[in-house]
Amino acid sequence: MTGTDGPSVLVVDDHPEIAHLVRLVLASSGFRAVTAGSAEAAVVAYADARKFDLVVTDVTLADRPGPALVAELGHPIGRTLFISGHARERFEGTSADLPLGAAFLQKPFGPAALLAFLRGML
Repeated sequence: MTGTDGPSVLVVDDHPEIAHLVRLVLASSGFRAVTAGSAEAAVVAYADARKFDLVVTDVTLADRPGPALVAELGHPIGRTLFISGHARERFEGTSADLPLGAAFLQKPFGPAALLAFLRGML
């Protein structure tokens, strides 16, 4: 983890460069960020930490859809940000369909947009 006082965020993306960049943005803005490169790694990180304030996850992870991961974790949808390089509509009616009311940010996005979404969830 980075930092010691800010909100904790689990960042899940199977593209290491994206997870790394998101972690850097969060750490430089006072968040404590942990990255996981798969849903399985996220389950372990979530269990180890016992609590994350927020979760940022890719919608289409290689080992399971992001919405299924969040459901498995039991993390509140209102404190989860789903990200993807595809438009939200692409997932409607699929196993990656986002839950009603879920926050979504399409890649590419800038630091300001990411931070605005996350700060709005706290």
